[in-house]
Amino acid sequence: MKKYRIVSLCILATLMVLSTSCQGSQLKTPSGINPIWIDEVGYLSKAATVIQEDNVRYVIYETNEKINDETISFALKIGHYENDAWEYSNREIILKGSDSSWDKYIFSPSVIKGEFKKGAETYNYLLAYGGRKTSNDIANQIGIAYAKELTGPWIKHPEPLIKYDAGIYGDEYGAGAPSLVSYDKKGKVRIFYSYAETNLANERVLDADLSNLDNIILDKGTRQISVDGLRDNADMTILANADFALDENDTLYVVRDVYPLSSNIPGNATSLQVAKANVKILNDFVNYSWEVIETFNSSNTIDFDNPESMGWDEIYSGAFVRDSYGYISSTQDKLEYIYSTSDEPEDISDETYKFSPFLAIRSTNF
Repeated sequence: MKKYRIVSLCILATLMVLSTSCQGSQLKTPSGINPIWIDEVGYLSKAATVIQEDNVRYVIYETNEKINDETISFALKIGHYENDAWEYSNREIILKGSDSSWDKYIFSPSVIKGEFKKGAETYNYLLAYGGRKTSNDIANQIGIAYAKELTGPWIKHPEPLIKYDAGIYGDEYGAGAPSLVSYDKKGKVRIFYSYAETNLANERVLDADLSNLDNIILDKGTRQISVDGLRDNADMTILANADFALDENDTLYVVRDVYPLSSNIPGNATSLQVAKANVKILNDFVNYSWEVIETFNSSNTIDFDNPESMGWDEIYSGAFVRDSYGYISSTQDKLEYIYSTSDEPEDISDETYKFSPFLAIRSTNF
């Protein structure tokens, strides 16, 4: 998933990087959060998608391939539960932006398992991601890639699956931050994604039959997702940049960014909110609404044992720990999600570091 900045109801994602001017920088000590790992200074870890199979976790996330470089790629780390803790492998770069195509810049991976046929081959995993042609965060579109193993090789579908026409709708954010859920554990997929154009920002869902990648079938219409029952600090609730999961009882779960200010001029997300609803909410706005499970905000990250801790400036891009198909079990003790967090310099002229990004994990009762 991906972080958003909203301006006049249009979400513009801000790419957080460590530039070459940050060489020799020291990142903020990650107190007040539970980081899943700590990388060498100069490497980003953010916007993850997480699959757990038995006692193995696969975390695919945004990072920079080269130290202090701003170009985003997708990496995989594999975690094993040993001695009451998760131990992660070294990262492996699994997907990069194209040299000169619509997805030169990529972001926000989401992965599920299934059966996806292409020609004479059947692939086991599908990855959806946001992409765009320019470094400016406009005219984003959503593409897919497929692989037989999570480690790859990943093969990109040549055209975006969900398109955005800047010539018609203007140079606005477009479509991005996909979240995939399988609803037949084969090739039928529900694609949740964020969409923004002038004076419009919302979360949408599109059903797709990707069983045959040579003959992709998309629903003719997209559905905007209800915000009824969700709570914001702003005077207008905006559902965007969210991850979704299902359970065996048809309960739909969401973890979403919450913005701190009025919807006219909100800043970066400083909270995450977790909620649940019957999956029928996707088609029935009248009889179903969200029930908030928890709101986790930057003030919750203050470490009161550390006199220098003021909490983290930004909390964003939550991603559930799900099974291979995008499901969680209603019988498990806790609902877990991994999120991105970062901290801005105290002085904008301070080039010691621009941001301090970590992936951290949190669990909550549900």
